[in-house]
Amino acid sequence: MKKNGPETAVPSLELLAPAGTVAAFETAVEKGADAIYIGAPVLNARALSRDFTWPEIGAMIEHAHHRQVKLFVAMNSLIREEEIPLAVKTLAKLSALQPDALIIQDLGLYHLAHTHFPELRLHASTLLLAHNSMAVRKFEEMGFKRVVLARELSLPEIARIRKETSVELEIFGHGALCFSYSGLCLFSSSLGGKSGLRGHCVQPCRRRYSWMEKRGRGQDRSSGGYLFSMNDLRSIELLPEIIRAGVTSLKIEGRLRNPHYVGTVVEAYRMALDAPPGDPAALAAARELLDNSMGRKTCTGFIKTIHPRDAITPVHSGNIGLFLGKAEKGGQKGFQLLTRCPVAKGDRLRVHLEKSGERYSFTVTNLLVRGKEKPSVAADTRTTIECPYQVGRGDAVYLVDTKKSRVLERKKSLALNVQQEKPLSSSQ
Repeated sequence: MKKNGPETAVPSLELLAPAGTVAAFETAVEKGADAIYIGAPVLNARALSRDFTWPEIGAMIEHAHHRQVKLFVAMNSLIREEEIPLAVKTLAKLSALQPDALIIQDLGLYHLAHTHFPELRLHASTLLLAHNSMAVRKFEEMGFKRVVLARELSLPEIARIRKETSVELEIFGHGALCFSYSGLCLFSSSLGGKSGLRGHCVQPCRRRYSWMEKRGRGQDRSSGGYLFSMNDLRSIELLPEIIRAGVTSLKIEGRLRNPHYVGTVVEAYRMALDAPPGDPAALAAARELLDNSMGRKTCTGFIKTIHPRDAITPVHSGNIGLFLGKAEKGGQKGFQLLTRCPVAKGDRLRVHLEKSGERYSFTVTNLLVRGKEKPSVAADTRTTIECPYQVGRGDAVYLVDTKKSRVLERKKSLALNVQQEKPLSSSQ
């Protein structure tokens, strides 16, 4: 853990960052994360576009340890019967590579790891539903060295659990919130046919819902809204209280987020943690970083109260990214809007179609202002943007990544020469 200055006399808090790519991992290290968590190949609760290979995982562990950073591996998917041989092979690989911890939720996997690979340090995933001191104490008795608490707990509840137990406690401090209780959401399975607990959530909570009301002889559809779409969690203003509650580690959610987001959020929390508690200048600078991280609208979630009133904004779609504006004119080849933030050729945008709820991402290839091509435009500029999708009036547009950040991502590479190999699959 990074130590606060001697004048603060405040216990240090581990800053734990996510990484779904090698570039995000390296960015998190550079920006000051104390620990980083990645997904084990195949058996993790995030369906990434590409799993890490074993050489990459080994190189990341070595690189992290060289920089005095811990690396945890999330093997937190539910394990199917036919995947047990794969799970044993994965545990054996991890035992040889020696990450700092293994994050799990499946009790069968716990039995395998605890019985046959006792050298692996186990962390109980938030998906194991640790929401009171009795559960935390039980996990401690089972041999877990850390428990990731449910996201629905308030600070007084966390402080009470701390008094009743001695195991390390980890909480989510920043990132996406789930409308359901941790580990119990079946929304995706019910409506999308894909299990969130297997890493394939289709995010039905991010869609717009409406209902029918009878009015007179016919039926009129009500306006509805994004009734289940949670705002992101943000706890940077609460760090002194979190530390006093006895929390060991503050986790940033986001293994599906890009390096720009990961780096910006890590830098903001590092800045706030290293400054004297409540330092207004550091907090203001950290807030500015978070406002430009391309995340969602934020709230304090359940940390401040068990009945948060700001957890959902029904009129907002809950898209990740900076809100660029709403299409004023749409068509098959492009749309026009008044920009709310700067945008340039090569940037990545996401369009949210208000009527269907579908979302499409594309790279900006052309910007027109009064019929003239521009390489970039400033905020408050009426601009026509070419787009490969049909966009209608009122559809929302978000800036989700910049060309600059993607160029930096491509330039990043591990200092080690990593020989590529295919990751394990469930058929091996």
